Amino acid sequence: MVAEYLPSAKAAIVVKSGDKDGLFTRICREKGIALTEVDKTLDAVPPLKAAFAK
Repeated sequence: MVAEYLPSAKAAIVVKSGDKDGLFTRICREKGIALTEVDKTLDAVPPLKAAFAK
């Protein structure tokens, strides 16, 4: 399912443990999508705020 929708994204924020197979990294690299990896879900707050800042 991710492989169907991620290619249309402008950016992705991924918890590192959720990319053990490298799927997010590979798709983002191939499609030129900005990828931010965080260690914990809570660490996604700052990049999410920055992504949606005016």
